[in-house]
Amino acid sequence: MYRRFNYTKRREIARQHCQIDLHRIGEDRTYFSAKLNLDDYGFDPNARIRVDAWRSNASQRWEFGTVGAVAQLAQSERILQDVPSTAQFKISVVAPDESGRLLGVTPSLKPKRVDEPRESLLPVVPEDLGNEVWRLDFGDGTSPAVLQVNKQIEGGAEVITGSSSFQPIALP
Repeated sequence: MYRRFNYTKRREIARQHCQIDLHRIGEDRTYFSAKLNLDDYGFDPNARIRVDAWRSNASQRWEFGTVGAVAQLAQSERILQDVPSTAQFKISVVAPDESGRLLGVTPSLKPKRVDEPRESLLPVVPEDLGNEVWRLDFGDGTSPAVLQVNKQIEGGAEVITGSSSFQPIALP
């Protein structure tokens, strides 16, 4: 068992109170938006907010004002320049004096990609399968596998793919 000593009384900021969204600009540029809810933590209103992004050895930092007055940075100031769009983020609340003491920090945050459609790991296609409920079609081996669901079953695709007991059977 690990024991951690927290002499500075640093608080962990829950992930649900911080959300990072990524937005694309053209082909190769990405900017982020941050939604912060730090009201429940009782931080000093003059404490500074920092947003850090990192991936491997690359990192980038933004100053986001104070807890009492969160800065509204322009889109051009929130562009990821030194880190790739696969970066992870961290929100830090730092003491208002020059000590640099951390008052609160989030665990690593994975941003949501707002503008990019999510690609399914196993696309679902309704088919007429006769007596079968579902079938995995591997095609000719060059295209990805497809989950075929019997279209004669009313709401079958939603019931089957939304089932937590079905996913471990089909996805491996």
